[in-house]
Amino acid sequence: MHPFISADFQNGKLDGWSVTSDTIRLEIKDPEDEPWFYFVIQGVDQQTWHFDLPGLDLKQAPVSVSYDRFDWIPADSRHANGFSHRFDQDAAVVSLTLPYTNNMLYEFSLWARRSPHADLIPLGGRHLQDPLCLHITDFGEWEDKAVVWVVARESPIQAAGSWVAEGLIRFLVSPHPVAKQLRQTYRFCVVPLLDIAGVAQGESKRTLSWKGSLQGTAMGHIEQMIKEQVQSGARMALTVTVTARVCGAGQSIATSHIGEDEIARWFAHATVTTDIGADSFSAWASQLYPKSKCLTLETAWFGPESALKSQYDLLQEGRQLVHLVGEILGERIRETAASEDPENMESYLPCRPRRERKADASLL
Repeated sequence: MHPFISADFQNGKLDGWSVTSDTIRLEIKDPEDEPWFYFVIQGVDQQTWHFDLPGLDLKQAPVSVSYDRFDWIPADSRHANGFSHRFDQDAAVVSLTLPYTNNMLYEFSLWARRSPHADLIPLGGRHLQDPLCLHITDFGEWEDKAVVWVVARESPIQAAGSWVAEGLIRFLVSPHPVAKQLRQTYRFCVVPLLDIAGVAQGESKRTLSWKGSLQGTAMGHIEQMIKEQVQSGARMALTVTVTARVCGAGQSIATSHIGEDEIARWFAHATVTTDIGADSFSAWASQLYPKSKCLTLETAWFGPESALKSQYDLLQEGRQLVHLVGEILGERIRETAASEDPENMESYLPCRPRRERKADASLL
């Protein structure tokens, strides 16, 4: 009996499929420009299947399998134009990247809003239909604090950027001394997933643009928030754009405000450039507010020596990004960064699969 495959769900992506013997041919209309798939497969318990994807080189692609949409494992083998995997259960989800969906963002936002240091701001007023901005600081007399903006996932396919942004948020609301130090001085406005509509529709190409009029868009709401912050006397301290590669190894950081030695302290293997990216949020913000500093982080699913990263590795990159932000802002955080983590730190920044961990502790 042949397995059944479907991508008919939010964020699902597959243009067609067919079965011949033990091989499944997957179809993507434009594998070069939209190299992504995300589907459910059923009827495969204890079976090995080979998947062919003409036109898509998967030798350095993060093909992943999950049985609960939470813990993901890499496919058993990848090769040019295909991959193979033996399934341990009857039904599984298969994705080219570890997906970060709108529903995952919503569930994470429910966790984050329990923190006394976080406030949720829908960029359009509709909590489940518009991108979320998480406003993080030590509230009280916070209106005059300098502002740091972080925008991730300008393109739907950049799921790794959302994982990094979640790690950044988890660390910023944590009891770690570095997080406390930064919350006391700055306000952080973090958008973990900007192109929420593109992700919902399973798109891959970049559809958003910071050029021209932004009225009526999520970017327009960001623009209005920034204008109100500046008009109220708050200083724009830093803007950060988090992007991600889909295939291949590497990591790059673009900034003109910090030396390579400081960057290497937190991102030892990153390539440092001064090319912010003309279409990015940081480039747009730097034109409007030239006195503010800017930074672009491009992450990737493969690290040094072509080691495949997990979502937990990307959460840790978010933590590293917080420390780099502190360096750029001129905060003396090196000694603080060496402080011991509180005992409950793992509930904020998990580093192992859920099945290996106890239940998360309450934020409160």
